[in-house]
Amino acid sequence: MDKLLAQAHNLRPALLDFAEWAKAETDQRFAEQKDWHGQPWEPNAPTTLAAYIRHGGKKNFKKDGSLSKRGQTVLA
Repeated sequence: MDKLLAQAHNLRPALLDFAEWAKAETDQRFAEQKDWHGQPWEPNAPTTLAAYIRHGGKKNFKKDGSLSKRGQTVLA
């Protein structure tokens, strides 16, 4: 029991293991583009895409105000 109590006082190793596991799982989800249950992500909503383009700055627009090639890839 004393050994268990001593280990409980230092949670750093357990938390580091958990953090490594969570990062690996998250990286895998992004690589597969699936949620925790294996379902594919839903496409971004039009408002999300519009905000992304708007906040992407000048790189997403040509001088005449139309979308640049980069801006168009966001919508694809």
